[in-house]
This record gives sequence, structure tokens and C-alpha cells, in this order.
Amino acid sequence: MKVLDAGTESLSNADVLNWIQDKHKQIADEDRKDKEAGKKPSRRPDNFISALTKHERELKSTSYPYTRNVKVYSNHDVLSEFERKLMETVVQPFTEHRVNEMREQGMSEENIEKEVAKEQEAKLLTETEQLMVYNHAPKCPEMLQPMVENIDDRLAPEEQEAVVQAVMEVYRKQETGSTTTAAG
Repeated sequence: MKVLDAGTESLSNADVLNWIQDKHKQIADEDRKDKEAGKKPSRRPDNFISALTKHERELKSTSYPYTRNVKVYSNHDVLSEFERKLMETVVQPFTEHRVNEMREQGMSEENIEKEVAKEQEAKLLTETEQLMVYNHAPKCPEMLQPMVENIDDRLAPEEQEAVVQAVMEVYRKQETGSTTTAAG
């Protein structure tokens, strides 16, 4: 993602790292041009440069999955791929099972549709939860749980496992050697 104004979008850690690296290049280019023009390089606040450097060092840490899955995280469709995988492995199986259950109970199609829509909504991750999962790519349900609000009320243990499996197949595919790709 090209960041035009850092305050207008939710940014992943990888986006912030790219922005910082671009900012360092911009500063170096400006300083080079000033030097070529015989000018003294522009003075920048020391805390600005040290903050950029500190954050860049942290975000380059191998504790973040994007440092070990560069190809995956450079693909701008990876978030959509993850959402598709969640729909296939969590929401659709739940929906099919739940609809059959409600039909057996004699509920009307209209009531089934309303009830299932509410329950499906709870299965989907919010934008903030998606961003946390994207940034940290949890490897087990215990790592996923603090990232998803009320996870035990929203996702059964096997659904939590399915989310983690989707993370491994989509966000950590370079680490795991997974070669599965989404259609599209």
C-alpha cells in the first residue's frame, strides 16, 4: 500500500515499516540534493530521526511474520485471500449446519435468514481484529485469543483451530512451505 497520508488509513506493521524506509530514503535524497546545490542539509528534529530509527529496528525484528514471509506480505490481495479462507472454513460450514438445525426445529425461512445473519456476523473478524491477526499471524489458538474480542462466545474451539489453520496457509505459507493459493 502506498501511504500518502499516514493518518488516514489503518496501517499494518509492514506498511509502517515500508513508510519509515521510504521516509529515510526521502530524507537521504533531500540531503543529497541540498549538498549538490551547495546548501547545508535541512535540520530535522533529533527525536523524529531517532523515533524513525527505533521503530524501524523494532519492525525489522524477526518476531513479526512479514519478515519471514516477504512474498506473502507484499501481495496486496492477501487480506482478501484470508477472508475467503475464513468464509470457506468457518462461516460456510457453520451456516450450513445451523440452517439445517433451524429447519429441523421448524423455523420459518425468514426467521432462519435473520438469525443466521446475526450469527454469521459474530463469526467474522472486525477490521481491528483482522489487522492484529495480519500483523502477528498467530500459530495457535492461545495466540489468537487475545486478538479476538469475546472469542469463546463467537468461535467454537474447532473454529478457532480453523482460523489458525487459515493463518498458517495464507500468512505463513513461506514458512510452512504451503503452496496452496486462492482462486482468483
